[in-house]
Amino acid sequence: MTSSEQAPPPSSEQAERAASTPSPVDRWHESATVLSATIVDLIAFNLDTNPTTVIEHCHPHRHEIFPGPRDLSHASTAIVYYDLHQRVPEPAAVDIVPSLFDIAVTGIEELAHLWNRPPIDVARLLTVAAATYEKDTW
Repeated sequence: MTSSEQAPPPSSEQAERAASTPSPVDRWHESATVLSATIVDLIAFNLDTNPTTVIEHCHPHRHEIFPGPRDLSHASTAIVYYDLHQRVPEPAAVDIVPSLFDIAVTGIEELAHLWNRPPIDVARLLTVAAATYEKDTW
């Protein structure tokens, strides 16, 4: 194609697909929120309590999966929002992905303790479950 030629405009289907495809940052935010909320729900179920109580007592360890500052308050709010509305909230002004993964990994450690299983077994179980029920693959 020469510089004087223009590419044809995208079809409406292509434009729709591009508009509905989340960015990689949005996918990390969505995955971290769903993972954390799911783990909090599993802990609540095992303790015969509700997810809000689990969040109130949550003191996650810092796991250096993601570098950067932590914001437990915004991360907890995202988890509660997801539990109430069954959809991921819009990303906060701050990056909560590191905090969400800290909550998730600490939750996996807690589930391992509750289930008397190694943390890697819990992580594998969650991975298989996610792969089984995931709507869209990356």
